[in-house]
Amino acid sequence: ALTTNRTIGLTYPYHVFAPSGDAVGVALLSRWPILEQQAWHHPSYIRAVVQPPTFDEVVVYVVHPVPPQGTGPGPLPLSFDTTQRTDDQKMIRAAIDSDLAADRSVVVMGDLNTTEREPAYADFTAGLNDAHLDAGIGPGLTWRPDELKSLPFGLFRIDYILSSPDLMANQTAVKCTALSDHCMVAAAYP
Repeated sequence: ALTTNRTIGLTYPYHVFAPSGDAVGVALLSRWPILEQQAWHHPSYIRAVVQPPTFDEVVVYVVHPVPPQGTGPGPLPLSFDTTQRTDDQKMIRAAIDSDLAADRSVVVMGDLNTTEREPAYADFTAGLNDAHLDAGIGPGLTWRPDELKSLPFGLFRIDYILSSPDLMANQTAVKCTALSDHCMVAAAYP
């Protein structure tokens, strides 16, 4: 549907898709040319080199490690197994570290399936700027369960925009609609 929608196509003529049979697929829609692209399905992420009009190339990652698996009797999980999610985050972070070591500007965005209160957040974001912490107002909550997606706000923050130290957001926004359990997250960079 994204490739056949004329309005989206005119606004974002460049794109990379990494679809998945489950809910962990990712996509990148860009106004600017994509010079290189790679997409992985396990873990689910895209790496693309984008050429903004007034800036050097930026390596953009769109990421979505698997969510933690609930364990316990019945539908109410008593605990969560984060092993696969953390392994996915480590693999994605290794790719990001390669670009950082090459002194490239990097932007990482997506659903990390972790909150900033978990050790996995600190491990994944080490040395990166978190756009919401740099320029956001309020708690920046981005997710709520499907049963509550009509709420105009999120209950947890699991969606992030991160960047290499040379890039710092000067504005962020979170907008929640009933179309998804995730809220839209945006950041502006000078």
